[in-house]
Amino acid sequence: MHIQDLEQNRRKDVRIFFSSKKIYANCETIEFKFDAQVTNVSASGFFIETEKPLKVGQEIAATFSLSDYGQKVMVTGEVIRTDFPGAGIEIKIFFK
Repeated sequence: MHIQDLEQNRRKDVRIFFSSKKIYANCETIEFKFDAQVTNVSASGFFIETEKPLKVGQEIAATFSLSDYGQKVMVTGEVIRTDFPGAGIEIKIFFK
């Protein structure tokens, strides 16, 4: 795991990258359910690796764990960017 400095990337939130630890999300759109690897996360969003045909503007729900203790993060968001093979998701709602 490494943390990217804000000045490096001109982003409003620090991103945490997962290089040695694999984090998987259970994802769901209106069309389908799938699992995807989370490669980085910030306070405002995350990036998933998937070959599913996601579209910019599409709503998505995701559940994943960032800790070894099994505490789940549940969010809904919107696809804001697609890059093969993956998508950038902007978080809209956090669930507890």
